[in-house]
Amino acid sequence: MVICDHRTALKEALQAMATGRITTDEFLDRTENLELSNDSAVSTLLEHFAERYCDDDFFSYRLKGRNRLPRDARREFARAILFLRSDRPYEWPPDPASALGMLAAVVFVPGLLASMHFAMSGPLALGLLIFAFTIGAVCLGIRVANEETDWQSQGDFAVWPYFRQSDCDADARLPRAA
Repeated sequence: MVICDHRTALKEALQAMATGRITTDEFLDRTENLELSNDSAVSTLLEHFAERYCDDDFFSYRLKGRNRLPRDARREFARAILFLRSDRPYEWPPDPASALGMLAAVVFVPGLLASMHFAMSGPLALGLLIFAFTIGAVCLGIRVANEETDWQSQGDFAVWPYFRQSDCDADARLPRAA
């Protein structure tokens, strides 16, 4: 479902953050009410850019000067803004890495508590637990990498959030609305 007001709000916040007019914290403040948007493009793009550029709990900064976005990141912002101007539905399936990351967090905390318990039981028990967690973490990491590769191959990932290059090209040729 395309929700024009949500897309406009996110587009304006992305433009302001990408050009350094607002800080990363100000971006999060402006987009806080969009986190649960029913427009999958808005919720997915917000999650992506917030995780990638605003995930610093200690510092708020502007994306200019020494924090200026590299060329690839500027292109990614531009594609996202172009997509949000369109009325195209978001066609990508949910990113499996997000779900697997949540699963890893849910497993990690109880595992940490269990390891503290076993640490008190003796070094052998603790060693076995650490070995099991290491193997589990490696397997989960391999699975996340494989799932991410499969997910990216479902469309033309080079033009994400667009699904097809032709859609991106068509929207890039449209005149810019005010």
